[in-house]
Amino acid sequence: MIDRLGLRRPAHVRALSLTALVVATLLATQGAIVRATDSGLGCPDWPLCHGALTPPQADVKAIIEYTHRVLAAAGGLVILAAAIAALMRSGVRSLAGRVGIAAILLLDAQVLLGAGAVRYELPAWIVTAHLTAATLLIGTMATLAVLAQPRGPDALTASAELRWVTGLTAAAALMSIAAGGYVASSYSGAACPEWPLCGSAILPRDAPTEHPTIHMLHRLVVAVAAYGALHGATRLWRERRRFPRAARLALAGALGMTAQIGVGALNALTAVPPVTTAVHAFLAQWVWVALLATWLDVSVHGGGVAAGSEPRTTPSEPLPRSVQRAIDLFRVTKPRVILELLITTFAAMVLAARGFPSGSVIAATLGGGALCGGAAAAFNSLYDRDIDRIMQRTRGRPLPCDRLDPRLVVGWASSLLALSLLILGFGVSGLAAGLAGTAFAIYVGVYTLGLKRRSAQNIVIGGAAGAIPPLVGWVAGAGALDLSAVILFLIVFVWTPPHFWALALVRRGDYTRAGVPMLPVVRGEPVARRYIMVYSVFLLALTVVLAPVNQLGWIYLVAAVVLGAVFLLRAWALLRAGTSVLAQRLFRYSITYLTVLFTAMVADVLLLR
Repeated sequence: MIDRLGLRRPAHVRALSLTALVVATLLATQGAIVRATDSGLGCPDWPLCHGALTPPQADVKAIIEYTHRVLAAAGGLVILAAAIAALMRSGVRSLAGRVGIAAILLLDAQVLLGAGAVRYELPAWIVTAHLTAATLLIGTMATLAVLAQPRGPDALTASAELRWVTGLTAAAALMSIAAGGYVASSYSGAACPEWPLCGSAILPRDAPTEHPTIHMLHRLVVAVAAYGALHGATRLWRERRRFPRAARLALAGALGMTAQIGVGALNALTAVPPVTTAVHAFLAQWVWVALLATWLDVSVHGGGVAAGSEPRTTPSEPLPRSVQRAIDLFRVTKPRVILELLITTFAAMVLAARGFPSGSVIAATLGGGALCGGAAAAFNSLYDRDIDRIMQRTRGRPLPCDRLDPRLVVGWASSLLALSLLILGFGVSGLAAGLAGTAFAIYVGVYTLGLKRRSAQNIVIGGAAGAIPPLVGWVAGAGALDLSAVILFLIVFVWTPPHFWALALVRRGDYTRAGVPMLPVVRGEPVARRYIMVYSVFLLALTVVLAPVNQLGWIYLVAAVVLGAVFLLRAWALLRAGTSVLAQRLFRYSITYLTVLFTAMVADVLLLR
């Protein structure tokens, strides 16, 4: 079907991505109209409207909200088609394929956040998260469109400094949209009727409420983004012969930012109709697209035009030492692993609370959990730097490359741990802090310092550390542990060995050279494949058992059965054939499996509650 439609062709993928980009931007603009007209609860239930399939004919707010839902459903199909086309053309391992997967996950998140916003009567943080996810979704479509652009064989990328300027400016634009969403959803839009100051101050200190401060923080973030946009446009315009497309994009972003600030000032100084608010939101999204595309063009995509035999990358000095150090300190916390842990934590929290806890509890749980996980990862990176130098997969990390002083890493990790326990202890509960501390002790003390270099069962026992975050989330949502929490712990605990054994099958040579006694190294690949199969059976059983124990509905049960069946089939294929390709596929699928499984828990609670 994809071949018949011609969606493997770059031009068609680009056209579909651009169409989805326009659709997503218009949807975000129409969402701004919903907020500006106070129509968010025009349909007080979800997915129906006043218990019916169509809104009441005389209720204007219900019609506005329902129209947004219908358009979002139709637009979602276009976005999904663009993501699938990118996946089919480029493959899962490519950057475009990964962006396509991110788009699909963000689309799912949008549905959940939209439902949650209605069911919980528009709390500011959910509405803001809904807008931020929509903006990121727009960003994925813009990224797919840029990546589908033709690229010459001698394409240039810009200097490190220019890449950082354009990247940070795009990030500031994203933050300004999120901050603007919070201003609107917290009803702080009219808190400062003056411009550019609020009264005579940048941040008013004697205001009776927090609304003026919220409003002015948004303006400050916009000011930072505007400075970056103007600076980047100036730099790129000087180099427009080498980066013609990026120069045009940067100029468009700077001009759009100027217009957006003008409309924002008009919003503050006058009583404007909702359409002006929609124009403000529309401009903000297109400024984000232009600035993101600028960064992609000068860095990831290499949109520069080389002359003669000029090298692909323009000569540039290395990053400033302080910037490189900050990046390396962030890298030793293993942020990709932390993200997976936070997904299980958040899902357990929603499952325990049968909905969303307060925003402060969510922030404390996820923030404290991220800091604790980062501290454990940093200590692990520090202790294992000797074997990381030997392994091809890890030799480029900051510590094996001697880019960080070990004493600095000790201080960094210790600070993260202390801060995480304080946040969890005071922001959630002593039990949550105690569980996080236990996870840290198991990962660093039992696994890193003890079992990793001594036992073939290292990952089995050490995996308990990664299974504790759902317990922390459960305590945050329910206040205590019960049987459902134990099953969640066991699901992650049983998932961990086949996940890492599949990786060990792919990287067996690395582990052998480093002297790490992973199961495939010590007992052989056939034994490891059999163990993977056994654990996969137990994993499917545990995920199915959770449904009746926690009274979960059909959404979760279908997801658990389908995901588990695919896991079993891949484990069975690996058991029979035993190739590195199959092991790699199982390893990659196991990450998707855990993410989608816990997302299905959240969807089941929010949509079937």
